[in-house]
Amino acid sequence: MLFRMGAIALLLAAAPSAAFAASAVEKARFVVEASGASTSMKGVLDSMGPGILARIKMSYPGISDDDAERILATLNEVVHAHIPDLEEFLAEFYAGYFSEAEVNAMHDFYKTEIGAGIASKLTRVNTPLTLSTSVWASRTIAPAIAETMKNDPEVQAITQKYSQKH
Repeated sequence: MLFRMGAIALLLAAAPSAAFAASAVEKARFVVEASGASTSMKGVLDSMGPGILARIKMSYPGISDDDAERILATLNEVVHAHIPDLEEFLAEFYAGYFSEAEVNAMHDFYKTEIGAGIASKLTRVNTPLTLSTSVWASRTIAPAIAETMKNDPEVQAITQKYSQKH
């Protein structure tokens, strides 16, 4: 519940103010695209496929690989149909998170030769960086979490309390 309230507060804090000029929101759209944020978030959505496929197979034991892949393909179509919504969400998030002056400065910077070069590099690095971070976390943090779940006395006491109920 606390997490949900925090997430809602973050989203409300990031909502663009009524005073934020429409032209600045347009500039925020440009900044989102130029900075690679849009490409990176699309990469995150695409990276969800293997996890979704695994959940499909767990939810429907015995499902053929072909049928699971067909379901995944259908779900990917749904995800990709929402890309324009994602791009609008990102632009509105930037417009709410950064001041109008900051958005204008980023826009103006990314329009320069140096800014365009950096933006190009950001676009190329954000998706693999996001995906690599996910892999790193699964190799580094996930085992640490599993080890803590297994060996931490306080965690063990809590989980044993609920394991005995089932």
